[in-house]
Amino acid sequence: MYTFLVKAKSSVFNLLSSIALVIVLLAPNTVHAALTDIEHYEFKSSVELLEARGIVNGYPDGSFRPYKAINRAEFLKLLMLSVYGAQAYQGGSGRCFTDFKENYEWYWAYACTAKMLGVIHGHPDGSFRGEDTIILAEALKMSFEAWKVTLSADKPNTPWYQRYMDAAAPLGIFRRFPFTPDYQLTRGEMALLLTMIGEPIASLTGDVPNQEGIQHVQVALPTRISVCGNGVREGTEQCDDGNTADGDGCSRICILVAEPIRHGALRLEQQPISSNAQASGNLDVPLFKFTAIAGRQDVYITTLKFKSTVGSLEFAEHYRLIIDSDGDGIVETLFGRATPSGETLTFANLNILVKDGAYIAIELWSDIDTSLSASSIAVGFDITQPDFVEGVDKIDGEDVTGIKLNDADCTLESICWVSVITDNDQAVIIRTQGNLFVSKDSVPLGSRQIIASTQTPSLLLLQFRSDAEDVKVKNIAIEGVPSSIDRLLFFESNNSSPFATGRGVNCGTVVTGRFCSDSDVIIPQNGEKNIVVKAVIKSDDTGAVSGETVTLVMSAITSGNVAISAEGYYSGQQLLQNDNNASGDGEVFIGTQSPAVNSAITGATNTIVLAKIIDITNTNTDPDNSLITTGGMTFAKFAFFAADHENSSGGYNAVEISKLVFTVSAVNMTFDVGSFYLFNTQNSGTIAACTASGVTGTITVTCDNLDTSAMSSIASRGDSVELALHGTVTVSQVSPGVSILQATLPNLSNPGVTGTITWTDGQTTLGWVDIGKTSVKSTNYRLN
Repeated sequence: MYTFLVKAKSSVFNLLSSIALVIVLLAPNTVHAALTDIEHYEFKSSVELLEARGIVNGYPDGSFRPYKAINRAEFLKLLMLSVYGAQAYQGGSGRCFTDFKENYEWYWAYACTAKMLGVIHGHPDGSFRGEDTIILAEALKMSFEAWKVTLSADKPNTPWYQRYMDAAAPLGIFRRFPFTPDYQLTRGEMALLLTMIGEPIASLTGDVPNQEGIQHVQVALPTRISVCGNGVREGTEQCDDGNTADGDGCSRICILVAEPIRHGALRLEQQPISSNAQASGNLDVPLFKFTAIAGRQDVYITTLKFKSTVGSLEFAEHYRLIIDSDGDGIVETLFGRATPSGETLTFANLNILVKDGAYIAIELWSDIDTSLSASSIAVGFDITQPDFVEGVDKIDGEDVTGIKLNDADCTLESICWVSVITDNDQAVIIRTQGNLFVSKDSVPLGSRQIIASTQTPSLLLLQFRSDAEDVKVKNIAIEGVPSSIDRLLFFESNNSSPFATGRGVNCGTVVTGRFCSDSDVIIPQNGEKNIVVKAVIKSDDTGAVSGETVTLVMSAITSGNVAISAEGYYSGQQLLQNDNNASGDGEVFIGTQSPAVNSAITGATNTIVLAKIIDITNTNTDPDNSLITTGGMTFAKFAFFAADHENSSGGYNAVEISKLVFTVSAVNMTFDVGSFYLFNTQNSGTIAACTASGVTGTITVTCDNLDTSAMSSIASRGDSVELALHGTVTVSQVSPGVSILQATLPNLSNPGVTGTITWTDGQTTLGWVDIGKTSVKSTNYRLN
């Protein structure tokens, strides 16, 4: 059984329940003078409530100092008194924390009581640190633990304070406090927090007792029946001020209201719309957008009135309000419909909830009339009517009226109950149909070596963009297709499956070298799609030709065999080809992103091969910084990997290397100029002699006519060949200092820079490789 501290009058309690041991201090009631510095304080009612309950008394000069920071000790004392009243001393004055040393401090009893009741546990080092300013997360934890509020379970990998912040949100705490766990509280905010959480707040009949003059008596704890309005707080009542009226801090059902109900305010701000051009027949077209936010309490928008500011409301139909109901900033929920009356549009009986301190997005949508010719429409608030926005408070049901435009006369002293911020008219241009723009994607494509019998990498990158309406692309024609290509494949970017296949027979008129797609693709209104064109190459026994080049082209012609055939998705009308008049009205534009003269779109030039080197790697097992030694050294090894394929006419084609040119860096050392040779590591006894441009510095070592030498330099399909470079070091260190030796194969993967490697696929000789690397280096040897 706990020992309780209470203050009581000398009245006798009836013994109605089990006997508890309590400590009674006989003390007179104390009358408190009004606090002198809270008359205009925002949370005055909360401070006065705690003062009336005897929880706070203020400073000797009569001030409360609401803006002064409050520390852990002060907050805990006031919390314990608010929850347990005079029973806040049941822990005594023991030294229950590691920093409770030397002279006794006034707050030790509260802290030890709180620790015994599980309200606090202290820091990991066992200290309490009462002088530290309390933060919001600590205050919430202490308060919820003291009032025994049911909390959600701790979640893995979440901060310790998360469940206390979560529990505070439904109580409206963050309407008055920032959602910041380490926010430091003031004395006034302490009062507000306690009265917002209080369940209920205790009442003391006199000053808080000191620790002297306490006597122990056996008394009974009385059982009471709650009667709201009798002036006595009983049972589960949070308050009882002797009446059943609202608006005085204690509601008609004896629930504590921390702040008197304040009349709500509403603010609407017009926002830009993104749909600049639309085609007749378009659906779900945003015509007007605004955000709304409430202040002081939640507000319902009940009425909204609009009017046409450009064009006519007859240009559209099916007007409706769409709101953002989930708070992600994107409207998705239908909330009202209206039919125009002339050029005005009224939405009545809406009840759109606008929360205190939280923005909500609201948009006016419509469908454009299908028979409309080129025109424009703009819609705005009907500011000619004094009640174009109406609302009502959520809590007290009071009307929210009194519209002020663009913050006119809105000051701290003169609140604008309905503030509406407008902007210039934002007209939507209506066209009979949309335009389609096809341009070359900004990502550059380099030349590639394309191996027959396989699917190619990207050969052409196209960007499609439409305006005014969704556009259905019914046909894409590509020219410059050589005989080695079996078919084209059309992909949407980041999609591994093609949406269409291109063949010559798909074109209305079969033209050599021209392939057309066989499926439609939709380009969204005011949106873009990146289309990737690839190809499937025939094998050599079905028609692939080694050395044939591939340069795909989208033609710019505007008549005859045009590149693009498309129609408006909503209008259903065929798009015209570019008429070159620098304006767009349902046209197809090629090679430009705006109305202008067409220009052809041309891809990179690629080469078809029957075998291919797909990688070159350093295979020298000596690690970097290995020592340079005098005498013969095999100082470079490279593996050349050949692609797998199905080119089997006359046998599967292999890669055969005929020439390699190495750049050898020989710093502070010398070679025997005639000692360089190359060998296949599978047969080191067979070598191919190489020539050198010097003996030291940067040496060019050329190993030529490898295909006619006894040494094998062939890599079969799906296999590799490893070749090693050998030379004789005559002086490993010419002078004191660092010597360096390293061989490199430079200038790779660029068809414009040849000479490092020459190879053949069995039919065509090539002077470059397509491996995605610009150079490959072997081991870096050193001698210090």
